[in-house]
Amino acid sequence: MVGIWGNGGIGKTTVAKAVYNSLVHVFEGSCFLENVRERSIPYGGLVDLQNLLLYEILRGKEIKVTSADKGISVIKERLSRKKVLVIVDDVDHLDQLDNLVGGCDWFGSGSRIIITTRDKHLLSSHQVSIIYEAKKLNFGESLDLFISWIGGRNKNLDDDYVKAAETVVKHAQGLPLSLKVLGSHLCGRSIDEWHDALDGNLHSDIKKTLKISYDALEYSVQEVFLDIACFFNGRKVNHVIPILEGCDLKPEYAIKVLVDKALINIEQDIIGMHDLLEELGRGIVYQESPNEPGERSRLWFHEDVCRVLTEGTGTNNIKGIIAKFPTPDDICLSGDSFSKMKNLLLFINVNARFYGDHVDYLSNELRFLHWPDCPLQTLPSTFNPRKLVELYMPCSRLSQLGEGFKRLQNLRSMNFVSCEFLTKTPNISGIPNLQSLNLDDCTSLVEVHPSVGFHDKLVDLSLVRCHNLTLFPIIKSKSLQVLNLEDCRRLETFPEIGGKMDSLRCMFLSGSGVKELPASIAYLISLKFLDLRSCENLANLPPSIYELEHLSEIDLRGSRKLVTFPNKVEPQDYVSTLCVLDLTLCDFLVSIPECITKFVNLRELFLHGCKRLRDIPELPPKIVKLEASDCVSLERFSSLSNILKGKKDMQMIELVDLCNCQRLCGNLARDLTKKQNILAKEQITLFFDHLLSSQKLGFQVVFPASFEALSTLFSCRKDVKERDEACEFLIEIPPNFKCQNQGLALYADVEYLQNKRLVYDHFRTKISVNQPGMLPHFIQFDDIFRKIGSGHVIGSGHVWLCYIRFREMSYRDDQITWLQSPFVCRVNFLNLTLDSLRCKSFGVHLVMTQDDEDLSIFPEDGESESDDLEDVNERFDGDNCIDLCEDEQDSEHDYFSCEDNEDGYFY
Repeated sequence: MVGIWGNGGIGKTTVAKAVYNSLVHVFEGSCFLENVRERSIPYGGLVDLQNLLLYEILRGKEIKVTSADKGISVIKERLSRKKVLVIVDDVDHLDQLDNLVGGCDWFGSGSRIIITTRDKHLLSSHQVSIIYEAKKLNFGESLDLFISWIGGRNKNLDDDYVKAAETVVKHAQGLPLSLKVLGSHLCGRSIDEWHDALDGNLHSDIKKTLKISYDALEYSVQEVFLDIACFFNGRKVNHVIPILEGCDLKPEYAIKVLVDKALINIEQDIIGMHDLLEELGRGIVYQESPNEPGERSRLWFHEDVCRVLTEGTGTNNIKGIIAKFPTPDDICLSGDSFSKMKNLLLFINVNARFYGDHVDYLSNELRFLHWPDCPLQTLPSTFNPRKLVELYMPCSRLSQLGEGFKRLQNLRSMNFVSCEFLTKTPNISGIPNLQSLNLDDCTSLVEVHPSVGFHDKLVDLSLVRCHNLTLFPIIKSKSLQVLNLEDCRRLETFPEIGGKMDSLRCMFLSGSGVKELPASIAYLISLKFLDLRSCENLANLPPSIYELEHLSEIDLRGSRKLVTFPNKVEPQDYVSTLCVLDLTLCDFLVSIPECITKFVNLRELFLHGCKRLRDIPELPPKIVKLEASDCVSLERFSSLSNILKGKKDMQMIELVDLCNCQRLCGNLARDLTKKQNILAKEQITLFFDHLLSSQKLGFQVVFPASFEALSTLFSCRKDVKERDEACEFLIEIPPNFKCQNQGLALYADVEYLQNKRLVYDHFRTKISVNQPGMLPHFIQFDDIFRKIGSGHVIGSGHVWLCYIRFREMSYRDDQITWLQSPFVCRVNFLNLTLDSLRCKSFGVHLVMTQDDEDLSIFPEDGESESDDLEDVNERFDGDNCIDLCEDEQDSEHDYFSCEDNEDGYFY
């Protein structure tokens, strides 16, 4: 661990970012936890940071922890073997370090943890071994930096400017942030303007120095600066702009000015303000009334908020309040808590617990009302916020909305998630610009007002888990893009579509009680994704579904009563756009319609757990993934049969999962050999031989079989005897080998442990490629060594077979433009024994096409071929292969064995 400490604005974060960006590429995972001091203040803030740390390092894998103690355990467990780079920026309490980077043993060997703080004692208390002090710049460094900010680095400055610059540098006291802000303010101005600024405003105090730029802003931009300092630091730009627009400001212009003046920065659409500038803005507001917080324009300090609301001491001066407490606290409301705040524009409750069910007054000037867990059953009868932009009141006790909600021209978003007393939606015809309406988990909601179905501006409508919803109006909305009715269990009738809707892209009906879809679904002409998961009452789909010209994915997982798809495709139908069809766990599905061949762009077909499915017809040519595990009644698979029979131009599907498909695999072997003894050694060998010959692309397949029959095909193999035993193969490719036409076949003989449900364990292979004159390149095949049979119980041993073209290895690693022989491949099989399965053996086989069968893979250097073979056979004996796996050997002079055939060549 390395610590960097120093004053605010000294450049600690800038240094940490520079180090992070220069080193991040050499680590397995990385995370930059910025502004920890501010982000850990809200209740649950440390847990959020722990989740972010896991998410970033594990590259998007969702691992949600719900408590700090649990987060510590998960971080240790998941990251202790990873070499990571972590920046913990702006720490001010020891518990932040204890919960995020408690010790070096939390992370793998070679990891680096960099901590920035203003408090050196924190670093020593946490036993940080290396501590650097970020010191102020000396006069020369400050002058160079300042001149660079005013654009004078590459041109000669007049003596007057140089003297003025020296004055500025003296007052900035070596603080980079001050130099940056002042440089942005003075850049491009005349020397007279420089002197006016220096004579009128510049003082030795750093905050007063920074205030020079604030004082030069026009009033509306100053207002935006103060709002960001008090409320919106760290918020998304596209979230803040509509709120400030509703406050009669011009936020896009103001934000651009503030960025140009170096008073804020925008990174990844997040508004950032340095803590010194935030303190400056809050200090300006504090000075409006140091002793009476109710006289200030903005309230953010939790003690001031509590005092004003409980005592009712607010005034017309207050424009915004944010209730953000270090720990959740109780605030008792009275009838006059808000009665004197006639100009209140923003009210944001982050984590305060309000009680009291009656408030006489809320300001009609409100633009942004963010009040989760609101205790009010109704809003005040006088509340008519015509300028309201966003209403966010999840988990509130509201049972109805007031009459004032009939004429809200500016309202764009309403959120009533988990308002369990709300029985019907409001009439939104008087809210013409509403774009988002979220009523998720409103468990008492019975009906949706007809105005919702015909709203012209509504974009996103969500009613997830409204378990008592039975009535939904006809839909004919011009702008609606997303409709979500997941888990509306009592909604048995899907509404009619009243006409063409050219905006709806996604429709979610999973877990709903819908029995059928209307023929009018054809009017959803822009629909791309249709989610029908676990629609347990759905038995069929209307033929008009084929008229959806942009539909790319249909998800029917768990719709157990589904019997079949419409089998008739009319010439005018649109089936060419469908890319993904998921029929997982459709128990009553017996067959796939023959018309599936017309789905010419279908790439992924999921059939896992379709226990009554007997036949998979010929599949369209672009299919790359077929999941058919647990199809225990499956007897025929036309596409695979044609491949095994050597039908011309038939290529193996890139990924095929046939776990537990014993009946199908038996039929395939029987078709090949015309014999009844379907597990005979020669039959399984023939099965593999057909798969590996004449393939132009890589693939992988999983199916039930005994691997004993493959011992003659995979001569280079390793039996795994001990848990966590290493398994490694080393392959030398000679100089004249035409690797672009060849590949490697990998296999795993897997035994699934009885009564163990499979989980998403890490089960993968890694190939390193070493070409002469180049550094080794490592290629990780996590996507190929996939999670076999995850989520269900396998009844017997299975074989995993993967074919990787050398050409594919070139594509998978950006550093390798093309593999040229000679080179060495090292194949490592990792995590061999898992909780739910045991890997019995592994193997590697060099696959050659028929055109290359007569090619010797050894150099022709004038020596006799028999001498070459004698020498090579001495190095390529089977014992060396086993030794390499069992012993820890890193030498590239040990090679795995490949037995020669009758003609003396290797395959």
